[in-house]
Amino acid sequence: MRAIVFGIGNIYNEFLIYCSNSELGRLIDIVCLCDNSSDKQGGILNGKHIIKPARISEIAQSNSVDSLILTIGRQHLYSILNQIQELNINLDIYFFDPGIQKKEKLFLLNLQKPILPYLECDLVDHCKLNCRGCGHLSNLMPERYVHESDFERDFYRLTQLFESIDTIRLMGGEPLLHPKLPRFLFLARSIFPYANLRVVTNGLLLPSAPSEVFQAM
Repeated sequence: MRAIVFGIGNIYNEFLIYCSNSELGRLIDIVCLCDNSSDKQGGILNGKHIIKPARISEIAQSNSVDSLILTIGRQHLYSILNQIQELNINLDIYFFDPGIQKKEKLFLLNLQKPILPYLECDLVDHCKLNCRGCGHLSNLMPERYVHESDFERDFYRLTQLFESIDTIRLMGGEPLLHPKLPRFLFLARSIFPYANLRVVTNGLLLPSAPSEVFQAM
């Protein structure tokens, strides 16, 4: 695999360690590096030239490159993929995720499907507070809990429509009232491993929350 590596921050250093220690990593031939920072463009790091994104297609064609590897934080994935699509880069796009709890940390992305920028999912409708200006009307809603099977079904349906989701907010009502909150966190992370996953809570139940909630987070 002849590749251009996009992003030369701390995750790039972890990627170099991965290349040394994994079977797939040892097959990667890094042709050059790329970064959005103008201060880095034109420089050399570990013997590799650093180019600006606009030159990716040119370098790829002249050096028979077949892959672009993203060594960036999850929080930047959505914006970088949009940038790649605007540049009409015709390469296999891989995302390196050192934080994922799997042995293999390099994933091929399918850009034939769009990335959904933002998703809110209400795990419950109700709340223990009675805030006068509640935008979700949780101060008026009866108790209602999302079923795990419905959540899993809907999220797997989303994988058929979108390559990934940039930000997922699990909320309510007060999501800490749902006894299966840890399970929803595990499901959301396993189905959309690159998402910026958040729980939106008023925080009042955190002191009494089960340890499983914090382990899941």
